[in-house]
Amino acid sequence: MKTKFVTFFLLLALVTTVFANNRTSKVDKKTQYGVPNENNKNVIFPGYGNVPMVPLSGQFITGDAIIGPEISTTITGWYDYMTNGDCRHYIQVDKSNPLLINVIYTVSDSLEPVGTTSRRTKYATSTDGGATWSDGGNIPSDLRTGFGYMILKPTGEAVVGMHAGTPVNTQLHIDIAPQAATWQSYNANLPARIWPQVSILTNGNMLLVANQNTTVAPDSLVFGIFNGTSISNWSPVIAYTPVSNQRWGSAAGTNGNAVIISNPVSVVDSLNSNFVRMFLTTDNGTSWSGPTNVFRPFVDGTDTVTPFFGQDVIYKPGTSNWYYVLNAIGSRFRTCKLYMVRSTNLTPVLIADSNNVPIMTSITDGKSIAGVTGIDHPSLGWSEDGNVLYCAYSVSVQDTGARGWNTRDIFYQYSTNDGSSWSAPVRITNTPTIDEGYVSISQWNKGTSAGTYELNIQYMKDPGDGPTSFNGTNPTAPATRNQQIYRKITISGPDGISNISGEVPHNFSLEQNYPNPFNPSTTIRFAVPKSTNVTIEVFDIAGRLVRTLANNEFVTPGVKEVSFDASQLSSGIYFYTLKAANFTETKKMILVK
Repeated sequence: MKTKFVTFFLLLALVTTVFANNRTSKVDKKTQYGVPNENNKNVIFPGYGNVPMVPLSGQFITGDAIIGPEISTTITGWYDYMTNGDCRHYIQVDKSNPLLINVIYTVSDSLEPVGTTSRRTKYATSTDGGATWSDGGNIPSDLRTGFGYMILKPTGEAVVGMHAGTPVNTQLHIDIAPQAATWQSYNANLPARIWPQVSILTNGNMLLVANQNTTVAPDSLVFGIFNGTSISNWSPVIAYTPVSNQRWGSAAGTNGNAVIISNPVSVVDSLNSNFVRMFLTTDNGTSWSGPTNVFRPFVDGTDTVTPFFGQDVIYKPGTSNWYYVLNAIGSRFRTCKLYMVRSTNLTPVLIADSNNVPIMTSITDGKSIAGVTGIDHPSLGWSEDGNVLYCAYSVSVQDTGARGWNTRDIFYQYSTNDGSSWSAPVRITNTPTIDEGYVSISQWNKGTSAGTYELNIQYMKDPGDGPTSFNGTNPTAPATRNQQIYRKITISGPDGISNISGEVPHNFSLEQNYPNPFNPSTTIRFAVPKSTNVTIEVFDIAGRLVRTLANNEFVTPGVKEVSFDASQLSSGIYFYTLKAANFTETKKMILVK
């Protein structure tokens, strides 16, 4: 991986004014958070009162990434259970102006934290790349709302699908201008449907996919089309009898393509049950093919691996190729795994499990949240140039909090070869007594191989381990106030390791860098006799990691090289290490300025 040193500037205190809250009123409720300080521990939010805030973590550097500070988005409340695993996209970056970032989330108030009547979907915006945030008020509804799902129109306006009203039914809300927070609202036709997902088709119409999910009717997955004026009648995708408590993902690509992937999670009565099924349209939803099985339970050694709740699906920018991530459990040993399936290759690719995330709990350890397993809520996003695919997720850790529930931390990984292989997991939270979960990443993220890449993440930060709002038939915990956190991760440009020769060498080898001594750049050449993943790291004389030039990157056989730019480092002796398969070698180099 060719890497250039990253100089990271965090934008601070840019004063802006945005239009907010429902229809025509203007508000300016801008707040600024970052590293912990006395000023952000007791902040009054309208409707929530004066409640201590959770201290937020600051910036740190790990490997080839700068993990920016935790920043509160102004969205806060007591509701702490967000769907049973399928990804709700809560954050989107405006690709026409990456300084504009939009977030939503569902909250409840302190008087009724379980959200039976008080649950609302809130909106917040940033105009300075996430450094500061403004409260955009509620997405319009006078009644309890549920689990918003946000996308952006190509011109930057936020589009939110959620359910609300009497009877509870799908609603679509479209902002009149980027970050205006003045919504045009549309109600779906009866019969009522809930948990909608939204995507924009090639012809400009919007695809809505929703679910009946009642105990008195088949678990029907349906879709509707919004044509700019109204939502069509619902049409069936698939129904399960008996009710299967299914989850699903949906997304749209180019050339009229869209995909719906259904995971009937409760149908697990045999090895051949609980297939994950795909439905595809190539004509903007006029007709659909399928179902096509894209993931089925399989035997891994002596364990049977079956799909669980967590999933997301996304198209690669400018293509008709979809990428689907799901978590799975081992039915015998209760292990937890994360896989990717692609339209171009339905063979599952393992992203993460207990081997590369050893702190992960099994689903029988401690006390867990209903619908959450050891690794859960995966979320997908792409870099703007389509070279980097990101996956973020939460991990239920082996330690338990003060009240006995497992708490979660946030991880991410990336792939530079269309999901064929993945970087090592990067842990961005490490808080044994605080629960961070329900992570969402922007589907579009700024970055090209000529510079650096940005990953935009949002997650819930809750000071209390254990859920208050819902835990199935299990006990719930006392109410605590959570925050919605924004975090920007800046990754050194993963623009690939250069291929010098395709001739297959006999052995692994690492050559001396050249020139050496050098100022400020040098080249490192190495050889690999077989396809493998390689890691190349640079350390200072004290043994501290100062740069990761390749992070578990997949390479084919041949002679390769990677550049090292040390323009921001001091003169001195450094060491570089190559790790590939069972091969490890270290050499010394000298920087002279």
